[in-house]
Formats: sequence, C-alpha cells, structure tokens
Amino acid sequence: MKARKVILQSGIEIDYLNFDNTRLHESDLYRGICGENRYLNAIPVPLGLHLALCAELARSHGYSIAEVAACAAHDLHEVYFRDLPTGLKDLCPDYARIEKLGEASVFRRLSLDTVDKSKIKHIDSLALIVEATYFQHTALSVMIDEGHPVPTEQDFRAFLRVWNDRNDQRWDTIAMAIRAHTTEGIAWDSSVVID
Repeated sequence: MKARKVILQSGIEIDYLNFDNTRLHESDLYRGICGENRYLNAIPVPLGLHLALCAELARSHGYSIAEVAACAAHDLHEVYFRDLPTGLKDLCPDYARIEKLGEASVFRRLSLDTVDKSKIKHIDSLALIVEATYFQHTALSVMIDEGHPVPTEQDFRAFLRVWNDRNDQRWDTIAMAIRAHTTEGIAWDSSVVID
C-alpha cells in the first residue's frame, strides 16, 4: 500500500506507514492543538484546551510528573492523524490500526510508554465530563451512564483556568508538563523537537 504524502508547515513529511520516521516538531504540534474543535465541532474545545485541562486535572489529583506529562500528551498524535468518532473509527480498521501505532510512537519517543494507561484514561474521561457539562452537550447523560467519573468543583475550576488561557498559554501548559518529565533524567528520542 502506497501512502500519500502529507507535508506539514515545518516541511516535515508524515510517514503514516512508519510513523517512527516522522519527526515531531513543536511548530506542527502548536498549530495542531490550536486547530479544529473536537467532538465534530459540537462544543468549542480544541485539542490544546483538552490536553491542557488533562494536565491541570492530573496535577490537581496528585499524579506523578510522568503521569501529568502523559495526560498532557495523550492525544498529541491527533495533530498528525486527526480524530475520528468511535463509530466511524470502528468502520475504518486500517485507520484505527495506524492511529494506534502513531499513538504508541509518540508515547515511546517521549519516554511515556511505561505510564499506567488506566490513569490517563481516568483523567481523559474526567476532562470529557467537565467539557460536556460546561457546554451542556447532549451526550453527557450517556457518559454518566457509562460510568465516567463525577467531577468536583475543583475540576471545574481547573477547566475555567484553562478556558481563559490563550492558545500559547495552553501550549505552555502542555509543553511544560512534558519538559518536567525530561528533567527527571528521561531523554526524548532525537526525532522530537520541542525547544
């Protein structure tokens, strides 16, 4: 299968069939987190707001530095792959498989592949509930029925802090969480450029 070339603003070419060959560059990541809203534009939550909220929630819930970094980075692969709704993703097995490989590649290259995925999922679910509640999204009742965690007042305060930030401040929240992880003696893969 021959993949079509996608060249990013930085000039980096995305290799979807071997994502480990694609450099992760801060300028592409920044542009990507500021882009389109999640949830098929049903609520005004761009990727950067969601990831910054996840970092803030993880920090306020006492997560370790590595766990905060993982929560801040858990959807960074979407900058390169975008996101498909779960129902559509189920109909596109090649996309789902390649996206999983890309997600694993980002985590491996940021030295976050050993972080407990259930802790990331907990914070991600909590962030989804906070976002859906704030914007009164109709899927909220389904999320609660599925057993998502119940947010506290502290969780909503974290959302409001991030909501009032500009995109560059949100990126700083995300990048600082990832950088803090590297100060523990963890080295990033040389294909990652975050200055």
